[in-house]
Amino acid sequence: MKNIEEILLDHVVGEKLSEEEQRLLDEWMRVERNAHFVKVLRKMSQGRELRNALLCRPEEGMRIIREKIRRRRRRTRLRFFYAAASCVLWLAGCFLFWNVREERPATMADGGFWIWTEEENVGVQLRLGNGDVLDLDDYGDEMVAVDSFYHVRNENNTLVYSDEEQKKDSVEFNTLTVPVGAEYRLVLADGTRVYLNAGSELRFPVSFPADSREVYLTGEAYFEVAKDSERTFKVHTEVMTTIVLGTSFGVRAYPDQELVMATLAEGRLKVDCGGQMEYDLSPGKQVRFDKRTNEGQLLEVDVEQYVSWKDGYYCFDGMALEEVMEMLSVWYGFEVEYVDAEVRRYLLTGRLKRYEDYGYLLRKFNETGGIRLELEGNMVRIEKEDGDS
Repeated sequence: MKNIEEILLDHVVGEKLSEEEQRLLDEWMRVERNAHFVKVLRKMSQGRELRNALLCRPEEGMRIIREKIRRRRRRTRLRFFYAAASCVLWLAGCFLFWNVREERPATMADGGFWIWTEEENVGVQLRLGNGDVLDLDDYGDEMVAVDSFYHVRNENNTLVYSDEEQKKDSVEFNTLTVPVGAEYRLVLADGTRVYLNAGSELRFPVSFPADSREVYLTGEAYFEVAKDSERTFKVHTEVMTTIVLGTSFGVRAYPDQELVMATLAEGRLKVDCGGQMEYDLSPGKQVRFDKRTNEGQLLEVDVEQYVSWKDGYYCFDGMALEEVMEMLSVWYGFEVEYVDAEVRRYLLTGRLKRYEDYGYLLRKFNETGGIRLELEGNMVRIEKEDGDS
């Protein structure tokens, strides 16, 4: 008799089950969470890449499934439980190195381990011009929307807009919303590629008018702008507008964070901070605008530290702990409380895979010494390590 994993695999790829196998599957799926898991697998298997892998190369198919499940971390929240010391924590390698300045050895409390539990089901959503909201988890590699003016196809977690020759008299906007713990890519009608980070929203025309290209961002995104000598490309946020012809840059503008940033990777960039000041950027430059003080600052930075999230990892090189935690909290969905204010300025150096369990992240922070992190519900409390005064 096959085990439930083998039966599930046969079911997902469309193999006929025996009566006994179907009975076992039905019984297993009476648990709501199991039934939801099977629904997710069915949606995944609609993609040709996964389906072919499951049929011909099962190990490769399971690798794809594991990757897609990691990408659905937006559906999970971390909970901390205590257990006997005999419990084993399975963790994949995550950091190449970590260093906290003025570090001292530290360890996590004995008997603690991390576990993920499913809690909410809000995924990436696309709001169309007519007000309809589409849950993109329900679409595999298929057409999402079609009319006489534009087509939208979902391809491997990327929305691709194609512009038809016929133009509307008015500009129609769509809005892509990405929740905490998720990410999505978008190819606009002009060919511009957008990487939208967790907890972000982008409002954009389905087809750009003849005289302009303008989009509206809340949160964080990286843009690879298609060149167009006749139309500038503008990214509007609450307090900042970036203006380009063709270039690659990142913008971070979360409503609950005081700093708004624009970081240039390639080309040239003009940044307008609410009409109060303007900056011209060359590659490697970053503009920071503080919403509290209405002050701007032009800095030279390591661009990789601010845009590497789009490539699946974070890297820090002498970055302040507060800034690191702002980046990570958006992706992993936790809140931060600083018991000792001075730890905000502690400098971190390290590299983190984006899809790793953040329980491992917190554990590695504790091991570096100098600081101690404790999780209470969804709140991470950070303080100096005992004896570090």
